[in-house]
Amino acid sequence: MIHSDWAGIKYFNKNENWGNIDKVKTELITRLDTMRAYLGSPIYLSPVKGAVYATSGHAFGSYHYTGEAGDIFPQASMYNAFIAAVQTGFTGIGLYPYWGMYKPVVILGGLHVDIRPGILKTWVRRKDNTYTTVPQAICEGVFNKPGK
Repeated sequence: MIHSDWAGIKYFNKNENWGNIDKVKTELITRLDTMRAYLGSPIYLSPVKGAVYATSGHAFGSYHYTGEAGDIFPQASMYNAFIAAVQTGFTGIGLYPYWGMYKPVVILGGLHVDIRPGILKTWVRRKDNTYTTVPQAICEGVFNKPGK
């Protein structure tokens, strides 16, 4: 994202944990900013190295490698964060209810969001590190048990 693009960004700044900010797609940052406005509560970038742009540490073909993905901790329920991500146009949304962030605030449960081409793809990682669909996770009560 180039310097002048930051003028329209209200809730994030270029000094956050983006990785190489020059490699992060403007659309990703704009959607995160829009999601933050829609949600009405803070969204923190994961403090982990490679949370947005990365050159390693993710699955083969990860959208983190192209600056089109971010790992985030919204200060909201997992359900409200999921709805906000869908409503603001993210096309890849992974729910990680057992992730935790402890600074600057404690948030249990995070999301992977990306701007992949095509239709919406969603998933949930369970506590045992297996993956399932969002409807199945709802049936299992995952949205009701963040951090447990």
